[in-house]
Amino acid sequence: MNETSIEPKSSPAALLESYQRRESSFDELIAEGGKPRPHYAKILGHLDELGAAEWHRRADACERLVHEQGITYHVYSDPRGVERPWQLDPVPMVIAADEWSRLEKGLIQRATLLNQILADSYGEQ
Repeated sequence: MNETSIEPKSSPAALLESYQRRESSFDELIAEGGKPRPHYAKILGHLDELGAAEWHRRADACERLVHEQGITYHVYSDPRGVERPWQLDPVPMVIAADEWSRLEKGLIQRATLLNQILADSYGEQ
């Protein structure tokens, strides 16, 4: 089945009511017409089916685990030197198949190059 033909079982409208698209930058989720991009349809349908209570329960559990496990990052340019808890987006970034195909080719090319550099640098001289 072509991923662009997948329709969510329910409207993701509840999830997107307060979503603000910035006209000044590219939005991975929402197209210029204000509708979700086709490759997001399936995940938005699943997320919408969860309902608000389950959505919040999972987000809270995620925040709790980040805190309990001490998952932080450090902003070195911050003069306060404060470690900050990792921020997780509740909606994963979805990459369309055609875009992933282009990325995959580049990633394979770069990984191959790095492996060759490492083999040349640390292998038999």
